[in-house]
Amino acid sequence: MTSVFEQAQILVRKTGGNLSKDQMEEFEFLALGFSVEEKDNAETELRNIIYQRQLKPDAKIHDQ
Repeated sequence: MTSVFEQAQILVRKTGGNLSKDQMEEFEFLALGFSVEEKDNAETELRNIIYQRQLKPDAKIHDQ
């Protein structure tokens, strides 16, 4: 597991997927460094957590 993937995973777990726009930009930047295996197997899981949380009306992304 790459360190950037671990950082992204921590960010998603810490926020429960409720990322602000700045945090989402950070996630996207970190995702650029994911290994091929991480992209194929684990990135979708993290993105699903973020997506599901962003659907809720109280999501931080709606505040900005």
